[in-house]
Amino acid sequence: VAWSPADAAFAYSTVYTATITLTAEAGYTFSGGFTDTAGIAGFTVNGIAPTFVNNTGTTLVFTVAFPVTGAVPSTPGITITVQPGNPAVREGAITGSLTVVATMNPSGPLLYQWYRNTTASNAGGTLIPGATNASYTIPTNLAQGTYHFYCFVAPAAATPNVTPVVSNVATVTVNARGGSGSTTPIPTLNPVGQVLLVLALGVAAFRQRRHCEKNR
Repeated sequence: VAWSPADAAFAYSTVYTATITLTAEAGYTFSGGFTDTAGIAGFTVNGIAPTFVNNTGTTLVFTVAFPVTGAVPSTPGITITVQPGNPAVREGAITGSLTVVATMNPSGPLLYQWYRNTTASNAGGTLIPGATNASYTIPTNLAQGTYHFYCFVAPAAATPNVTPVVSNVATVTVNARGGSGSTTPIPTLNPVGQVLLVLALGVAAFRQRRHCEKNR
């Protein structure tokens, strides 16, 4: 038997063809119609019909194409497909949350635990009680400064070859009241708007002046 691809450990997702050569014992030959594929139709290899190659009398050669081998098995584990961001918020008007999206192979429920840290590291932080969902609401009482959070994700039940993972660090920047961050931008006036603004300011100044002169 000769294999194509070469005789070696079988690979995933590959079709293998075996070339089988039968040799007759001394004094015997292959006859009786073994001259084409139809002639060997009665033979099967693991239920697969062979394809005739040649018959020299003393040797009969045919091939058998086996079904494609199995796909590469997926690696067990947890994958975080969406990491928490790095939002900027404003002190006194903090909104929003940090979120991770994770999947597990094999499929199963996951546990989440958020941590807070004093440095931009996803290790050595302090567990946040009750923060056990995929999303964590940013505390609304944070003062101006920088805060770091991360999420620990683990299988809800013991799963062979699956270990917990940790998200990237999420850095929350709290800007001063009225500073940058979640603020409403000041609109930019076009040239016409600028002219109208100047006129309005001029009229207001003139009226104020007349009012002051009147009251003297």
